[in-house]
Amino acid sequence: MAKVFISAGHGGKDPGAVGNGLLEKNINLQIALANGAELERHGVEVIYSRTKDENDPVGDEVREANASGADLAVSHHTNSTAKGKADGSETFYHSSDANGKRLAQLMEEETKKLGQNSRGTRSRNDLYFIRATKMTAVLTESAFINNAADISIIDTVKEQQLFGQAYAKAILKYFGITYKPVATSQSTTGKVETVKVDYAKSFNKKYARTYTVKSSDGLNMRAGANTSKTLIKNVPNGQKVKCYGYFTKETDGTIWLLVSYKGYTGFMSMGYLK
Repeated sequence: MAKVFISAGHGGKDPGAVGNGLLEKNINLQIALANGAELERHGVEVIYSRTKDENDPVGDEVREANASGADLAVSHHTNSTAKGKADGSETFYHSSDANGKRLAQLMEEETKKLGQNSRGTRSRNDLYFIRATKMTAVLTESAFINNAADISIIDTVKEQQLFGQAYAKAILKYFGITYKPVATSQSTTGKVETVKVDYAKSFNKKYARTYTVKSSDGLNMRAGANTSKTLIKNVPNGQKVKCYGYFTKETDGTIWLLVSYKGYTGFMSMGYLK
């Protein structure tokens, strides 16, 4: 099984770059979590440097990465310039690592598909995360936090998750793992159709585990956290589903988990999962 170490740059007392009312550490975390969840959905083992806002110095990240036995190490960051004129994404790699260069190129190809301007890839041997890790490592800069054009495509959690998923697609390509669409549903005619699934509003690692459906009529998997959302599939009673930590809490307090089941991904009400 492929294994990836994912770092969310900065955290805790270190906010990273600041701009447009946003903190880099928060953007980095959402990107890292979405990257990891998408990789886990494809069977890749993921080790996170952090899954919440806490102090996480780069020296600790490097030690954790080197002890993890991961095949790859990826550190997510958000850029900034003094005048806020620069824009775009870029990915750094060590000059001695051809695999790192290839992965960096794949990552920039995927961010361009989001409509982001790509500044390309560059070797940076002075970056400690890239220089001190034992495995192939890259460091991403998804956008400039103080640039108006960039912030318009990365200032919401949904947009940040899109970047994380884009980076995951690049990593999957690197490993030669075929990307699976987010979800499919079976129509009444028997035709399999792709369904657009909503983005979860929150992440908590405590929800990341396998659940068993406890409902005599089975439990409906839906494209969002509401019974009005598109039905993806009815999962029979006693079947097991997997949650990677993503969930949405409705105004009435109901928690809907984003789960996977036999190639399908969607939301299920936690009240019927044990």
